[in-house]
Amino acid sequence: MFKILAVLSLIVGAASAKCGSSSCGRAGRKPVRFPMVDKFFILIVGLSLAVLALTGFYALLFGHPLSGYVLICHTGAGGAFAGSLALLAVLRAEAESGAGRFLFWTLLVGGLGVVLTAVVMMQPWFGTHGQEVLVDLHRCSSFLAVIGGIGCCGSLLLEKS
Repeated sequence: MFKILAVLSLIVGAASAKCGSSSCGRAGRKPVRFPMVDKFFILIVGLSLAVLALTGFYALLFGHPLSGYVLICHTGAGGAFAGSLALLAVLRAEAESGAGRFLFWTLLVGGLGVVLTAVVMMQPWFGTHGQEVLVDLHRCSSFLAVIGGIGCCGSLLLEKS
């Protein structure tokens, strides 16, 4: 799965670099859009966010930490979420307007908080109290990302190409 995403990101990056050159865009013209690529990454963000929310809330509701297969699903979906959110940010940052822009940036800010707190929690830099604070920050930014993701991914998937 990682190899497929890596190859797709290289293809999208090469296409973006080509379309960013002077031969592809002229003053007064809209940039070239790839609606199917956009929808693919929106779908990946939405699905991985749903898996993250389900596995995270499962552990929160039943009062025990993530472990076993639930933890494996959570961390696997976290990698897919981080990569696809970064590509979505590059592909869609200028395309949003109005309420969609607010939801999009809510998803991006919440997603960035989720990714950063998850990465920092893996480091041995903080003690027990620091880890507890990071878990609380992770939960708050997860809530923000889920709220933004529900509105943003739903509206972007339903829009016409």
